[in-house]
Amino acid sequence: MSLANLLEKNRYKVMRRMALWEGRLSRGRLMDVLGLSGIRVSQLLREVREETPDWFEWDSKSKSYFVTPAAYKRTQADLKTGTSDLSLAAYLAEADIYADLAADRSQASCRKKLSM
Repeated sequence: MSLANLLEKNRYKVMRRMALWEGRLSRGRLMDVLGLSGIRVSQLLREVREETPDWFEWDSKSKSYFVTPAAYKRTQADLKTGTSDLSLAAYLAEADIYADLAADRSQASCRKKLSM
């Protein structure tokens, strides 16, 4: 398998993990996490939706794709058979959740200082 194909496969896994753990996928969030352009993220979203058509449902209000119950059922079945790679540790590492939490803490700290 070529390096390009390996990277694409990994992006699909990252997107599926994010979808399951966050409950939805949005273009902006994926651009932040994957560091890709909006056009490329839109292409990846389309490809992932084509690969797993029953996993996502568009929500026009939030402009994001919500994960369907079918996705959770499939993942639960995969977990039971030991074929799932959708661990929480992998999600946290890929989604850079620690940076998000640090940013939230620093904003809260700034607000606290301003209110004094």
